[in-house]
Amino acid sequence: MTRDYPTVSTEMPVVELMAKLSETGHHGFPVVDEEGRLFGVVTLADIQSSIKEESTDLKVKDITTTSPIVAYPDQSIQRALLQLGARDV
Repeated sequence: MTRDYPTVSTEMPVVELMAKLSETGHHGFPVVDEEGRLFGVVTLADIQSSIKEESTDLKVKDITTTSPIVAYPDQSIQRALLQLGARDV
C-alpha cells in the first residue's frame, strides 16, 4: 500500500486535474479539503461522466466520489475483498 500518494485539492479546476492525470499516468487521486482531510476520490471515469459543453469551470469537488471504498494497512486482503463484495463492486 502506497503511503505517500499525491493528492489534489477540492478547489483544483478539472482542466488542471486532467493535465495532472496525463503527466503522472495515474487513473485517479485522493481529494483533500482545505484542512488536508480526505474529501473523496476522483478518477478518469468521474471526468468522463461529467464532461459537458457548459462545464468548463468545474472544480474537482464538483465531480468527486465522496464515499469511496477504502482499505487500511492493518486490514487483510480478505477483509478488503469482503468490503468490496458488500458494495457490489
